[in-house]
Amino acid sequence: MAIGGKRGVSTVIGMAIFLIIFAMAVSYTFVWTQYFSDYGAAVKGQIEFNQLRNSESLEVAVFKNGSDTLLNVTNPTGNVIVVTQVWSNHYNITGEWGIPPFGYATINATPIQGQNGEFKVVTSRGNVFSGAYAPPGSPMEGRWLIKWYNSTGPIGVGYLDELNINMRWYKGSTGMVGFNASTKFVALNQTAIVLVKVPLVSSVELNITAAGEEKVKPNIMYITNLTVGKTYDMEIRMRTYDTVDMDLSLIFIGMDFARD
Repeated sequence: MAIGGKRGVSTVIGMAIFLIIFAMAVSYTFVWTQYFSDYGAAVKGQIEFNQLRNSESLEVAVFKNGSDTLLNVTNPTGNVIVVTQVWSNHYNITGEWGIPPFGYATINATPIQGQNGEFKVVTSRGNVFSGAYAPPGSPMEGRWLIKWYNSTGPIGVGYLDELNINMRWYKGSTGMVGFNASTKFVALNQTAIVLVKVPLVSSVELNITAAGEEKVKPNIMYITNLTVGKTYDMEIRMRTYDTVDMDLSLIFIGMDFARD
């Protein structure tokens, strides 16, 4: 009986040790599985972050509205981009300005306007994009020349380097405000198209003149009988006479900027 009892005790102790080792192995397996799961999720998140960061693109146009300096920031991509900082010289302002896909937003940069008129915007993903205020001058090939004005006369001049136009003019007072945009374009087809993406409110006036043809407030404009490779003039005039904000979103098909 004594010998059998010792064997029974040994069996129980061995089983207990086995269960302890088994439990430890299971727990370590769970910990390592969770670790690798978290690691995989982190790697996937970093890859997605890098893809979104690499796909970011912003167009920054700087213009004057009286004594204010405004940035018209356009997002030509299909993802929302958030601007968190605006810099000029060694001064900056912080905040969160969401730029919608294929849309735009206006940022008031008056608190940090600098001597050189250059501004940089920083996104939440760490990308930096820049733009500069251009003094009044002659139209330049390869970009839009934008002349802003109100009922008292000219109030500022700037440039847009992208052919497609997405902008908003925030009205702050009654009276007439507007702009003229001019450029030179080269025909890529015998027929070019100007598409107004965002419907205009009734109080906004829009005139588009291209290759000698003029249309008043069109939803779509066909420019016909063009010679492929030839350079033509284009002018856009937009104005409003009340407190309505002005939105303009234009797509140009079958043409490109004339280059030097």
